[in-house]
Amino acid sequence: MGSDCSSAKLSAFRSENHGSFGYDHLLIDFIVKVDGMDVLAVREALRFARDHALNSGPILIEAISYRYSGHRVGEEAMSDSAKEDLGVIRLTKDPIDTFKKKILDKRLTDIDELKRIDEAVRVQVKTVAEKVKMDQELPLHSIDEDVYQTIQVI
Repeated sequence: MGSDCSSAKLSAFRSENHGSFGYDHLLIDFIVKVDGMDVLAVREALRFARDHALNSGPILIEAISYRYSGHRVGEEAMSDSAKEDLGVIRLTKDPIDTFKKKILDKRLTDIDELKRIDEAVRVQVKTVAEKVKMDQELPLHSIDEDVYQTIQVI
């Protein structure tokens, strides 16, 4: 039996070998726990982690978040109480909705602009998904190629 390093917050998604991951055996200098449902908190944790990794050494980020459904097809259905809990979480902690509320409350944008962005993203995702479906499958020997990419941090 294997286990994974996911930390399921709802018991509906936990199994006997699935739970909080122990970090004692890792060779890391620093562990950061962050609310994975808070877009700005994750952004700041990543900025800190990048700086730490580049200047001081290994770091681990544990982003505490909620999963809205199981990982696998056929995973057991949630109990009614777990569904209710998840409904509350969706209403109060959904990362996209809470971020939208924050920027609207600060009047950094308006609802029409957010709708335009949402539609543009949907079109972009659909376009990329269609392109990927037409791509040839890569050979197995290329699995470790192009793993790292240099990106600009904003």
